[in-house]
Amino acid sequence: MEKDYIPISCSFYDHLEAWATLKEEVNITFKNELDEYRGISGIIMDFTIMNQAEYLILQSGLQIRLDRIIEINNLKIQDFKKC
Repeated sequence: MEKDYIPISCSFYDHLEAWATLKEEVNITFKNELDEYRGISGIIMDFTIMNQAEYLILQSGLQIRLDRIIEINNLKIQDFKKC
């Protein structure tokens, strides 16, 4: 069973929106549902909320839960303060 969603930093979310708006390819490191580290490159196309959790959607269709992101383009989510 998936853990409760933990909202991410507003300032980190601002970066996600900027990359999505500019359609820039990003390099993402995240943990999958099995807590395994994964790396992928892609273009952020959209954001959605499912089961009370926020996700980004890549051009490939892959959906990544925002609180499972470790870093994007060398920006570590842990370095940003919560809202």
